[in-house]
Amino acid sequence: MAGGLPRPRGILRAGQGSGAMTPALVLEDLWVEAGPTDDPLVLVRGVDLTVGAGTVVGLVGESGSGKTVTCMSALGLAGRGVRITRGSVRAQGTELVGADEATMRRVRGGVVGTVFQDPLISLNPLQRIGDQIAEALVLHRGGRRRAHRDRVISLLARVGIPAPEERVRAYPHELSGGLRQRVAIAMAIANDPAVLVADEPTTALDVTVQAQVLDVVRTATRDEGRAALIVTHDLGLVAEVADRVAVMYAGQIVEEGPVGSVFAAPQHPYTQGLLASRPVLAPGRRRLHAMPGRPPLPGAWPSGCAFAARCSNVDEACTDPPPVHQGDDGWARCWRPADEGPPDRTEAQKGAA
Repeated sequence: MAGGLPRPRGILRAGQGSGAMTPALVLEDLWVEAGPTDDPLVLVRGVDLTVGAGTVVGLVGESGSGKTVTCMSALGLAGRGVRITRGSVRAQGTELVGADEATMRRVRGGVVGTVFQDPLISLNPLQRIGDQIAEALVLHRGGRRRAHRDRVISLLARVGIPAPEERVRAYPHELSGGLRQRVAIAMAIANDPAVLVADEPTTALDVTVQAQVLDVVRTATRDEGRAALIVTHDLGLVAEVADRVAVMYAGQIVEEGPVGSVFAAPQHPYTQGLLASRPVLAPGRRRLHAMPGRPPLPGAWPSGCAFAARCSNVDEACTDPPPVHQGDDGWARCWRPADEGPPDRTEAQKGAA
C-alpha cells in the first residue's frame, strides 16, 4: 500500500449540519485494494467524507474515479478480492471495518439503506416486488412476510407508486424503469435507516422521471431526517438535490464543500473542468469545454498530483503530492487552488498531515 497523503482537518464537522449529533456516516482515511496482497492494485486512496443527519452529499467524478467502489467497500459489498487495508468507516458510530458478519447484517438495511445502480438487475425477477420489500422487513423486524403487507403498501405509496394495493403483486419486469427505481428506494428505506446510499439513482431515466425520483430522495432525507450519499456523474442532479458535494478523481477526493460554494467558485482545476463541460441552455451559448487526456488507471497513478497531466496550471510543484487547502467550510487538494497563488512547498508539506 502506498504511503499516507495530506488530509483535510476537521473532517468530522464537514457535512455534519447543525447540532452535536453523531454523524450518520463517516469515512476516514479509507484505502481500498484489490488483487494479490503482494502486488495489490490500489483503488481508493485516503478518502475522508462525512454525511450528517438530514444532509444530502453528492459524490461526483468521471467513470472509473472510484465512487462506487468507495461506497460498496465501505458497506462490505464490493465483491471478492476487494478489501479495505486502512482507515475507518462508521455508521451511526458503529465501526464497520473489521466488523463481524452479524454486525454487517444489522447495519445493511437497518442502519444503512442502499439503492443499487440498476434496479432491473438488483431486484429479483422471480419474486413479486411486495415479497422483496417484505423480506427486508422480516430480516430486521422478524415475523412473516404477510404480517408486513400493510407496511409494504404504505412504503409503495410513500415513494409515489400509484395503486400500491395492486402493484404489490407485480414483478419487476412489469414496471417501468422509474417505478422499479421507486421500488428499490422503498426497499432501502423499509427499516427507517439513518443513511441512504444511492448509486446512480437516475441513470437511464428520462428527465421527468428523474425529477420524480429526486423528489422521493428529498422526502426520505430532509423531510424525514435521514442522511443520503448520492453517487453520480450528473452534476445537474447534485445541484438539484445535494447540500454538499465531494469531487473524486483517481481514487481520491480532490475537493469537498457546500454545493453552492463549489459550483460558484470551484477551487480544484478538475472541478473547474467538470463544471465547464456542462451544456448550458442560455442565450449566447458557448462551446463545451473538453478536458484533454484521460484519467490515469489504478496502478498507474503518478507520485505527485494525479491530475497534473491534464491540468493547464501545472508547474514543478505538482510532482509532489498536493497539500490540502482548507476553506471556511470546505477544502481542495491542490498546489494551486483557484483563489490562491502557488503555496510555499516546504510549509505546505510541513502541515500536510
